[in-house]
Amino acid sequence: MPINVDSLSSYPDFFALGVTLIFSGDKIFFSINLIKSHNMFLVNEMILIELYKTHIFLLICYTIA
Repeated sequence: MPINVDSLSSYPDFFALGVTLIFSGDKIFFSINLIKSHNMFLVNEMILIELYKTHIFLLICYTIA
């Protein structure tokens, strides 16, 4: 059934709709994975910083004593 609007084509473009939906879903999926991997690296960095602080504290304590 054709669309009777001057500024639109006579038939909807389902291929373009499908491509747009696939790219949008792909972007959402990879954004979620990026957030998860970012949080994983953030936790890893926090653990390393605590280990460095502990190491420096122990080094200072053994140097003084």
